[in-house]
Order: sequence, then structure tokens, then C-alpha cells
Amino acid sequence: VGLQNRMLRVRVLPGLYFFYMGIGIIMKVINFFKESAAELKKVVWPSKDDVFSSTKVVLISTVVIAVILGLFDYLFTSGMNLVF
Repeated sequence: VGLQNRMLRVRVLPGLYFFYMGIGIIMKVINFFKESAAELKKVVWPSKDDVFSSTKVVLISTVVIAVILGLFDYLFTSGMNLVF
């Protein structure tokens, strides 16, 4: 007699099956939040000074690049106006 013939078959009411499915989903969501909280405790957050200096670098470099692109745009536009 094969193993499949000896397997126990259990009938479950349809409503009970969906109830257990719902509990499984809820447990997965709870587990996700527990694991997320555990990972966030491992994060090394930057200091206030680090954030401030990084923000300054980004803002200054953005302004410098914008000015350079504006100058190139002005020069190309002026050059096209001279040609055409």
C-alpha cells in the first residue's frame, strides 16, 4: 500500500478554512511589523550635524549645476540666434 493511500484526509468547513486563512494573513502582517521594528533598531541614524552638512552640499551643488546649465542654455540660444 502506497504512502498516498495512508494519508489522512480531513474535511474542513468552507467558512472555517477562510477563518484560518484570515488568521494566517494577520499573523504574517504582525510578523512583518515585528521584523521591521527589529531592523529599524539596527539602523545607525546620522547625527543632526551630518544631515545639515549633507543638505548644504546638495543645495549648493544643485544651485551651481542650475547656473551652469542656464549659462549653457543662454550661450546656445544666443549662438542659434546669430546663425539663424
